[in-house]
Amino acid sequence: MDLKEFKISYRKSMKTDVFLINRISGYMTSRYGKMLRPILILLSAKLFGNPNKDTISSAVLVELLHAATLIHDDVVDRAEQRRGIPAVHSIWKNKISVLMGDFLFSRALSNLVRLRNYDALDVLSKTAERMSKGELLQMEKNRSNGMDEETYFRMISDKTASLFSASCEMGTLTTTKSVEHREAMAQYGEHLGIAFQLKDDLFDFTEKKIFTGKPVGGDVKENLMTLPVIHSLSNRNRRVGSMVKKLRLNRRRKEYKDILKFVKDNGGLAYTEEKLLYHSQQAIDSLSVLNGDFNKDALINFVQFNIERTK
Repeated sequence: MDLKEFKISYRKSMKTDVFLINRISGYMTSRYGKMLRPILILLSAKLFGNPNKDTISSAVLVELLHAATLIHDDVVDRAEQRRGIPAVHSIWKNKISVLMGDFLFSRALSNLVRLRNYDALDVLSKTAERMSKGELLQMEKNRSNGMDEETYFRMISDKTASLFSASCEMGTLTTTKSVEHREAMAQYGEHLGIAFQLKDDLFDFTEKKIFTGKPVGGDVKENLMTLPVIHSLSNRNRRVGSMVKKLRLNRRRKEYKDILKFVKDNGGLAYTEEKLLYHSQQAIDSLSVLNGDFNKDALINFVQFNIERTK
């Protein structure tokens, strides 16, 4: 019932008297996303009480923020598809897409003001800043070939994990005032978000035809340095590393296959899987301060779902 209530409120939050906005939002809500972040908000709230109006409002504004970033990311990354269907800018072009993303950001802020909760405002404002910094850091380092492992984890923590963390903390603060529990749930979300991104990194090198929403090898072809490539390069001598960087920049089909083989042969996938399991366990360990119940088990299962997911 809580998720159904969220979906109704989410659709209402995107309605306007502008036909174009309604058309794009209808396209997005009928085809995009797993609603992972709203589900995390609802589960986090249920750990400490009954989800309420503030819980639903928090879920709506977080999903609005997430939707806005997806539109902007696809424009920046020139991604033609999002989860197997045309991205918004592929249909309505860049200018309209950027403005639609701005509109969703504005709606998220409106929902945030209506919450009248200073703690929620603090969490979301810091999260929006982290997400922007992570995106810009990725662009800077990929242009200069300066992405190392430490920088990569800082980037995905800000760009991806921050909103997972905020979701868990936002849900928690709608049903409890416990600082300890808020911090625990924020840590759970942070590690889960990192693990989620690492799983997506691995999808880029799979040979199976799976519904990830982007072509196999898409990150490599777009010159995006992910952990499998970073680790593989760090394991080789400078001459080989320079050669692979040139192959990555050229992006011809044969050379792309060479990169896939290089990453597999030099431990990039195994190392990424190791880090995925590490952060998954860290997420579960963050829940140790909580009493066991159905909702805690659901959060643990969420971690396992990410490890095993195929899309």
